[in-house]
Amino acid sequence: MNTQTFKDFNCHPSYGTSGLDIWLNFDAMVIDHELGLGKQYFPKMNAIRLWLSWDAYKRDPQNFVANFDAALNGFNASGIRMHIRDVACKLFV
Repeated sequence: MNTQTFKDFNCHPSYGTSGLDIWLNFDAMVIDHELGLGKQYFPKMNAIRLWLSWDAYKRDPQNFVANFDAALNGFNASGIRMHIRDVACKLFV
């Protein structure tokens, strides 16, 4: 994948104070709304970077994976790719 074509930014939902908070209190509706605002103000945006939390995963792996899947589905529906670093990928190895 050519990352030079990414027009991305960090996504930190307004309800989250930390990566742990984002995933423990996951709110897909807030994220969808804020992604819509992002696309409105930055129309060339096509990818985001979202903080993943090892602590949230360790506390409730099934819930974390379900929320992560919901986030990916929401991004996909909005035409936005998620920029995942290898640290995040290690969660599922």
